[in-house]
Amino acid sequence: MMLYKEFLPIPELRDRIECYWKFFVGPDISQPLLHVFPPDGCCNLLFVKSPYKSFILFSGPSTIVKEINIFPDTIFFGIRLKPGYSGWLYPADVAELKDKSINLTSTEISTWQANFLSQLHWEFDDVSFFDNTLLILKSVKPVVIDERVAKAIKLISEHEGNISSKQIASSVCMSPRNLERVFLRSTGVKVKQFSQLRRLRKAIIDMCVEKKGRNEMIVERGYTDPAHFYKSFRNISNYPLDKFQQHLRLIENQLI
Repeated sequence: MMLYKEFLPIPELRDRIECYWKFFVGPDISQPLLHVFPPDGCCNLLFVKSPYKSFILFSGPSTIVKEINIFPDTIFFGIRLKPGYSGWLYPADVAELKDKSINLTSTEISTWQANFLSQLHWEFDDVSFFDNTLLILKSVKPVVIDERVAKAIKLISEHEGNISSKQIASSVCMSPRNLERVFLRSTGVKVKQFSQLRRLRKAIIDMCVEKKGRNEMIVERGYTDPAHFYKSFRNISNYPLDKFQQHLRLIENQLI
């Protein structure tokens, strides 16, 4: 059994948190397996618990498919932060941490994080603990983000990545070059790259999770033909689509 599930935070936290998510590999898996995580362009605070060890990671913005060996009876629980808000939960240079992760040391782990990790189990579905804890944290730990960057991120998300950098720059009253500079500094990725990742992620969900037809997905996501989509996937994710789909078919997905 392998399960991936997403949870929405309360409305008061959705300016900073995209979602909570859980990935579980059941004890019925007989040996460690190779799994892949798709890119989402976001930073994640990640709790990992297995029969062998437990730890907390902070991962920078992901822009490529990542392969990882996972032991049976292992659970991952993540807080996916909206781009630009990484400093709220961990002080890191997001550009330097792109496609990388760092283990939190014992001195960096907060009491609430340690308590949650110790109680984490595969049946955990009640995210009210995170809602309540992070709502308090939000009131005492403000994070300043450039309003133009926040608006650009919102536009990209609303258009599911199918919007040009020029359109975005015009909407936030900046030149494309200046927008690129402040966007990269805040998020660790470029405007076009983040748009491509959002578009690609939605295409993957359409085709592999919601089981939409390939041609329907291509039309809805603005790709010219299947070859264009396959090439885009490989170029953006640095991973072959067919191999990625093989991994995804093994997982039960419950998306918001």
